[in-house]
Amino acid sequence: INPAGSHVRTTLYKWCSPNGTHTKGVLAGYRADLPGDESRLSVSLLVTSVNNNTVANQTWRHLSDVWTANATRTDIGHASVSQLPSGNILFAFKQHDGVDVEYTRYRIGLSESDDGGYNWKMLGVTSLKEPEEFPTGLWHPFLRIAKNGTVQVFYSGKNQASNQGINLRWFNDLGHTWSAPVVVTGVADKLDDKVHVSPGMPAMKELMYVLTQLSTTTVAHVTSYDDGFTWSGRDFFYVHPGANGTSASTPQIINTGKTIIFSVMADDA
Repeated sequence: INPAGSHVRTTLYKWCSPNGTHTKGVLAGYRADLPGDESRLSVSLLVTSVNNNTVANQTWRHLSDVWTANATRTDIGHASVSQLPSGNILFAFKQHDGVDVEYTRYRIGLSESDDGGYNWKMLGVTSLKEPEEFPTGLWHPFLRIAKNGTVQVFYSGKNQASNQGINLRWFNDLGHTWSAPVVVTGVADKLDDKVHVSPGMPAMKELMYVLTQLSTTTVAHVTSYDDGFTWSGRDFFYVHPGANGTSASTPQIINTGKTIIFSVMADDA
């Protein structure tokens, strides 16, 4: 997709251009580190069909840049992309202002494109925290569109190195008004300071999961029965069989309709 890219997430893409051309494909959002201390949040597109005619042997092409920052002053990344039923595309990301450990402000930002991903505007800030509130930052936003059209943004908040949680906020008015944060899981947990909590991928049916890495060897899940607005019932999902020093992380889950598929990165050595 991009040899300089990292933290890639994708979404299915449909777009009808002003000249009537219908394009389908896969859109990828990611961070790219460039020479000269420049970081960019970008999107690339893999076209699979044009006007319902399959396009063979396509490759990824860079479509546009969403956000640019000087890496010595601002840490951006953890892209999440999703396309609304209207065709507009949302791009969520984390932004830590400051230098290294001396950060001055943490944000989960949200940008929007109404022209198929070619141009972007800042839609709003999902969450804004000072270091005094969240000493180690806000991380890993994940976008999801509920059945009623509400945009849900899951993200991780590190209260302390050993006290982390996953939160949810949502809106249905183009980002003008956000809900209060909803705790999904983890705020009261005393977690190992060597782990990080990630929202994972909620499945797209009534039974949904947010997966979190609770230790170096264990992944757990919580469940929602109301399309992702409330969560309960945390339980272990995967326990890594390795000895101390191995790890399991970056859980993902998707519902294909009848089958829930789960994947996790595991370090066996």
